Amino acid sequence: MRYLIGFFASFGLFVLVALIGIGIGAYHGAENWIEGVELPESIILELTLSDPMPEVSDTSTISDLLLTKRRASLLDLVIALEKAGRDQRVQGLVANLSRASLDLAEAQELHGAILRFRATGKFAHVFTDGFDETGASSAYYLATSFNRIIMQPTGLFDVRGLAINLPLLRRLLDKLGIRAELLARHEYKSVGMVLTEEQLPETVHTNLRRTVNSLYDQLISAIATARNLGPSAVRSLIDSAPLVGPVALRSSLVDGLGYWDETAKTARKTAPGAEIVRLERYLLELDDDEPDHRIAVISAEGEILRSASKPFESRGVVAPEHVMNAVREAREDETVKAIILRVDSPGGSYVASDTILQAFRQAREGGIPVVVSMSGLAASGGYFITLASDHIVAHPGTITGSIGVVGGKITIAEMLTRHGVESARISAGENANMYLPLSPFTEPQRAKLAEVLDWIYADFTARVAESRKLVGTDLDRVARGRIWTGEEAQKFGLVDVLGGYHKAIVLAREAAKLEIDQPAKLTVFPKRKGRLENLFETLGNTDLTGVLSRLRDLDLVLHYAVNILESLPLLTNSNHVGLHALPIQVR
Repeated sequence: MRYLIGFFASFGLFVLVALIGIGIGAYHGAENWIEGVELPESIILELTLSDPMPEVSDTSTISDLLLTKRRASLLDLVIALEKAGRDQRVQGLVANLSRASLDLAEAQELHGAILRFRATGKFAHVFTDGFDETGASSAYYLATSFNRIIMQPTGLFDVRGLAINLPLLRRLLDKLGIRAELLARHEYKSVGMVLTEEQLPETVHTNLRRTVNSLYDQLISAIATARNLGPSAVRSLIDSAPLVGPVALRSSLVDGLGYWDETAKTARKTAPGAEIVRLERYLLELDDDEPDHRIAVISAEGEILRSASKPFESRGVVAPEHVMNAVREAREDETVKAIILRVDSPGGSYVASDTILQAFRQAREGGIPVVVSMSGLAASGGYFITLASDHIVAHPGTITGSIGVVGGKITIAEMLTRHGVESARISAGENANMYLPLSPFTEPQRAKLAEVLDWIYADFTARVAESRKLVGTDLDRVARGRIWTGEEAQKFGLVDVLGGYHKAIVLAREAAKLEIDQPAKLTVFPKRKGRLENLFETLGNTDLTGVLSRLRDLDLVLHYAVNILESLPLLTNSNHVGLHALPIQVR
C-alpha cells in the first residue's frame, strides 16, 4: 500500500507539472491563433451542436483550462445569433444537429433565437444524419425553427414521443439486504421512491403523467405550426415512427434528403460569395469594449451543495461560495444595472439554497433588480433560490416546482451481516448514530426526522407564499412535492412569464429603468479570467496534504469495497437514483 500511495503522489505531482506546461502552451497557442485573423465581408455562420452545452462559458474547471478553442455555451449562442441578426455581413446560418444533445427547454431557447435571426430576413438551414439518437424529440423541436431541414438519405425520423421510465428497486434492495428509510413531504415528492416503492403511488403517477402530457403537447404544437400539419396528423406520424427518409420527406417532416457537404454547398449557393465561418470563431469578435451598462448573468447549474471541492469541481455543483462571490462582484461593479439568475438545478441542500437566496435578496435590497431565467430544470431547491427576484421567466418545457423535502438514510446492516461483517459502535449521545447506515432508525429518531422535515416544509412554503402571493388552497395545490412544466407553473403563479434569455433581458432592462437608447452588455459573473491566470489560481487551491491523506485512507476502503460494489451495481453511481448528500434534501 505504501508503494501505491507513493505512486499516486508522484503521479499527482507529475500531472500538476504537466498541466502547467499544457496550460501555458494552450494559452499562447490560442492567443496566437486569434491574433490577426479577420472575418470576411460576407459570412454564413456554421453551427455544430454535439456535446451537452454549459449554460455559461467558464474557464475555472480543469477541462476548460486545457481547451485551445473557446467552447460555446447556450448563452454564447443566444448572444451570437442576436448579434448576427443585426450584422450586415452575416447572410445566413447552416447548422448540423447530428450529435445534438439538449433537453426540451434548451431546444426552446435556441428555437426562439433562430426564429429571431430569421425574422431579420436571413436564411437558416439545418442538417442531421438522422433524428434517431437519444433526445431526438428535442433535436427535431429545434430543427423546426429552421426554414429548411435536410436529413441524410439513410437516416431515420425516429421521434416516437416522450417517456419517463423509473426502475423501482425495492425488491432488489430487499434481496441484497439494503433498506432505504426515507421520509418525504408530501405525497407528490417522488425523489427516493425508486428505492422505497414496489409500485409507483397513484399521486406520483398522476403527477408524472400530467407532466409528460404537457411536454408532449408542446412538441406536437411546435411541429404542427412549423410544418403546416394538423396536430392529429403529427400525432399519427409520431405513432408511426421510426420512419425512413423517403417517408419523412413525403410526410413533410423534412424538406430534403442529402448530406452535410451538400447542405453546406446549397447554403453557399443561397448566398453567393459568402464564406462559411464557425460560430465559435464569430464569438471571438464580439465587442469587448467596456460598456457603460451591464446586465450580470449568474449561473446556478447543477446540484446545490454546501461546498464544492477544488480544483476539480464541475458544473454539476452549485456552491454558495461561488454564487456569493459572483453576486458580490456584480454589486461592486458600478456598471451593473440588473442581474439575471440562470437556473438549471434539481435542488439539494436546504441550508445552501437559503444561503444563495440571501445573496440575491441582499442584491435587491441594494437596488439591483434580479430576474430569474429558468432553463431545463429549476425544481425544489432550484426553485427555492428564485424567490428573491423581481420576475421569474421559464420555458414552457422547464421542469419546476417540486416544493417539498426528503430526508433519511440507506441502511446496509443486513447486507454486511450476510457477508460476515460485524460492527462495533461506541458513542456518547442518544442520537449520535442517527444517520449511521449500520442500523435502522429508532422510533424516536424517526419522529425527530419527521419533525425536522415538517419544519423545513413549513418554512419553504411560507417563503413561497410570501414571494408568490399564494395562500391557503392556492398554495397547497401547487406544493406538496408536485412538479410542473413551465407552461403549467405560469398558470398557477409559480412563474411570471414564459420565455428565455431574450424575455429575461427585456424584463431586466425594464426593472433597471434603462432607456431604449442605452445599450447594456450581458456579462457573466464572476467575470471570465484568462486561462493562464485561472490555471495558477486553480493549482494554488490544490490541497496536496488532503490528497495524500485520502490516499492513505485507500487501504481501509479497499478491504470493504470489492464485495459491496459487486453487490450494488445499480447503486454505485448516485445519479441512477437521484439521491446525493443525504440525510435531508430539497429536490
